[in-house]
Amino acid sequence: EKKKEDIERKERENELVAVTSSKPEELDNQLKSGDIPEEFKRQMFYTLGDYRDILYSGDKENGNKYMFVDDIKDISDKIKSILNNENDAKTTPKDWWNKHGKDIWEGILCALTYKEYGDKKIEQIQDANGGDLFEKLKNGNDYDKVSFGGTEGPINTNAGKDAHKGTKLKDFVNRPTYFRWLEEWGEEFCRKQKHKLYIIEKDCRGKTGVEKNCSGDGLRCDEKVPENEEIFKPLNCHSCANSCRSYKKWIKKKRTEFDEQKGAYEKQKKDAEGNNNDNAFSTTLDTCTDAGDFLNRLKNGPCKTNKEKGEGDIDFNNQSKTFKHTEYCDPCSEFNINCQNGYCSGGGTQNKCPKGKITKQDIEKMNKNTDINMFVSDNSKSGFENGLEACGSANIFEGFRKDEWKCGTVCGVDICTLEKKNNNAEGKEHIIVKELIKRWLEYFFEDYNKINKKLNSCIKNGNGEVQKCFKGCKKNCECVEKWVKEKKKEWEKIKEHYIDQYKKQNDDGNTLTNFLEQFEQRTEFKNAIKP
Repeated sequence: EKKKEDIERKERENELVAVTSSKPEELDNQLKSGDIPEEFKRQMFYTLGDYRDILYSGDKENGNKYMFVDDIKDISDKIKSILNNENDAKTTPKDWWNKHGKDIWEGILCALTYKEYGDKKIEQIQDANGGDLFEKLKNGNDYDKVSFGGTEGPINTNAGKDAHKGTKLKDFVNRPTYFRWLEEWGEEFCRKQKHKLYIIEKDCRGKTGVEKNCSGDGLRCDEKVPENEEIFKPLNCHSCANSCRSYKKWIKKKRTEFDEQKGAYEKQKKDAEGNNNDNAFSTTLDTCTDAGDFLNRLKNGPCKTNKEKGEGDIDFNNQSKTFKHTEYCDPCSEFNINCQNGYCSGGGTQNKCPKGKITKQDIEKMNKNTDINMFVSDNSKSGFENGLEACGSANIFEGFRKDEWKCGTVCGVDICTLEKKNNNAEGKEHIIVKELIKRWLEYFFEDYNKINKKLNSCIKNGNGEVQKCFKGCKKNCECVEKWVKEKKKEWEKIKEHYIDQYKKQNDDGNTLTNFLEQFEQRTEFKNAIKP
């Protein structure tokens, strides 16, 4: 995955991309010298901890209660049969691990000395001088001595600034799984967020950060607004729109994951404080009252902010900031228009436009004579009213929000404004109708796929004919009926006020089919149109 991220970076920088990236080559060379890179070692520590968790998964006293035992049931059952072999005395997981943990670690070390190629051919790697790399790696990396110098180390109450360094492997694997997993989640979040924001910056602002300016919907803010008759021509910033949409889904998912972890933290903390297997680590939890405090320990490592590169501070105690959508994906702050002698024409009127732009102030002065409302599914556990009451007791949507757009015209450009009163944000956002239609279609495809997924089990396909919903699915079907009714009303209003009007001005024959071409590679679109 890191290799893929490195290639994505180079692609955005318009560099020549080789099959392998420079970062993996650099790490390979470091490994051949007998020095295990820290990011390798980190993953090795976590891997060994995972193996130990599987061993303890059936232990009622010391087993990991946070682990999804059903996912590893076959492995767990096999381990039980070995530990309880009738021919041998019963072996406890602790005794077995004390005896074999070292061997498993050496197996992981050994795996570093082999490389799998594309043809599945596996070859042993030698060190830089052609010697035995395995023996070289074992030197200084013994199970009882090897340590990881990352931020995951124990932090005693009165510890100094370097107390996070030097976590020994034998202590690390004894930590409660929940906290190891939470740390791993945190460092992966920070690494991926930095990478995703880097890609968005390149996609939406260009290689230098100033060569172009795109909205998160894909409109070029530094070019003149498309004419009304170009309503169905695809927007010009495809990569920016795709990256922004992907990030929005990702950051929403991460916020949900964080909330789940936050809810489990207090109980896991109490359990860990009652376990003295790793007394130093248990003591550190006294300084971390919640999941936010615990994850903020990573701010000197994987979550460190590089302010010289303009990176924002990651603070897990400020969730609204850390899990918000990026400003790179904001709508255009102003719109470029055609002006002649300081005036623009449109909508049967003539207006002053001394700077050739429609500003926020211009938009706020315009007459907003058209309301475009759309219901958007979310995880709010609310919003089941105004015709969608049937969905409250169904099993398709978690909730809805109602986006209320106020639309008007400035210099012939139809612009819609969303007041973010119910979106946990400040201020307003302004977009042109072309962007509004794109958003409506995106929301429609997403919700349509949710419906399809839920109704698959509710619909019989016998003899090639789709039958009515069978018992147990009545509520879902009633919800879908109401949802379709609302979507028809929304689309008819958009069509009446804008699409039909624009088509009268359309001379080059671009259609909704042309507009949909920009969605054709998206998973939600493919799922919506498949048989």
